[in-house]
Amino acid sequence: MTKDNIFKAIKLLERCVSLNPEMSTAYAVLCEIYIECLRRDFDGINDTLSKAKTASAKSLQLDPKNAMALIEKFWLLWYEKDYSSCELHIKLASEANPYEPFVLISAGSFKLVRDTDVEYGLELCDLANKYNEKPQGWYNWPLIIYYSRIGNYKKSLEHSIAGNFKDDNHTAQTSILYWLSGEKESALKRYGEVKKLNNKYTVKDYKRFFIDIYDNKGIENHLDVLKEIESAYKKK
Repeated sequence: MTKDNIFKAIKLLERCVSLNPEMSTAYAVLCEIYIECLRRDFDGINDTLSKAKTASAKSLQLDPKNAMALIEKFWLLWYEKDYSSCELHIKLASEANPYEPFVLISAGSFKLVRDTDVEYGLELCDLANKYNEKPQGWYNWPLIIYYSRIGNYKKSLEHSIAGNFKDDNHTAQTSILYWLSGEKESALKRYGEVKKLNNKYTVKDYKRFFIDIYDNKGIENHLDVLKEIESAYKKK
């Protein structure tokens, strides 16, 4: 989502909960949108983390067994790097609705991205896609990380392309995977798209989003590859 779309979503959700303040899931989604602002480092909103926490608390107050409220709390805890509480909320959300695709892909992402209990993570991702007739593109994200970490860059690239990402961070990741797969012209073309989205984009932004925020394990080589891409792009 673009910054403008995210801000529009916030306005719509805030209006939604003002008209019907008993909607637990609406508060949960509002929490997620605020967290995304934090991940993307968007300015224009004051006390974003506090607002995310307030929305999450309200969502759980209205319905403590709402799987969506519990899993959005999990995403907030992931941002705060409270990993033991993350595991607890994965467990609670799974107990509340073991067939909810968003719960499954969230839990699978946590396992695969952070390289913990990988086999279970793969199983969760598989179930998430099985129970969702039209999974969102980001459902590919944990598999992108997993296949890159084990050196299967072609497979990782397949998932990156399937994700059809439009933001600068994931587009940069697709560029990196093209480069690692030996398709350097495609990598440079995709990096050109990154620069159109954000002309100031650098390796520092990539590191902040994927490694600092999400604690992605096993993709440190992406940083060096992106430096190579940047250097080659400047020489074009």
